Amino acid sequence: MTPQPLVSETPNNITIKVGGFHVFKHYHPETEEDFLLLEELGRQQLISPDAGRKFQEECKHLQFDEVAAKNIIVTTGLAFLAKILCNTATETNKYVNYFAVGTDNTAAGASDTTLGTENTRKAVSSALDSSNVANISTFFGASEANATWEEWGHFIDGTATADSGTMLSHHIQQQVKASPNTITVDSTYTFSDA
Repeated sequence: MTPQPLVSETPNNITIKVGGFHVFKHYHPETEEDFLLLEELGRQQLISPDAGRKFQEECKHLQFDEVAAKNIIVTTGLAFLAKILCNTATETNKYVNYFAVGTDNTAAGASDTTLGTENTRKAVSSALDSSNVANISTFFGASEANATWEEWGHFIDGTATADSGTMLSHHIQQQVKASPNTITVDSTYTFSDA
């Protein structure tokens, strides 16, 4: 009998890809009625991303710009997602709870743990998961975050303090926010089998 070669089996590695995509919708009010309409948009965003998106149609005539951008899911964000699967995450709030903007336009990298120069952060307005997609929306009213944004990112288990929490994503792209304009940021994180 001829000896059979040993066959070593390696475990199947299942790879999950995560992609982040953001749509910035800029609105400009002209009248008191427009201001009220955009305030209502902010309230609808607090209900859910779906409610906010539906109400955006009511505000379409006030929209003057729309910018879409992909981002980097940073190493700390990927590590957090792996820890969630193993129940070893140490964060108290195991979800994205803050969106932050900053003024540094240095290229984003996978090893980033904070924005380069964070100047404003806001609690996420609403979040909803649907069919392997996390939909996260943040609404900035007329008096909020008025500056030239060079960078932005989402944070898990953050507080109102700059650079707090576990960074999930980071992107560099200029957005200009000035009063009395408002911005709705609709973000999607899609999970798919590689």
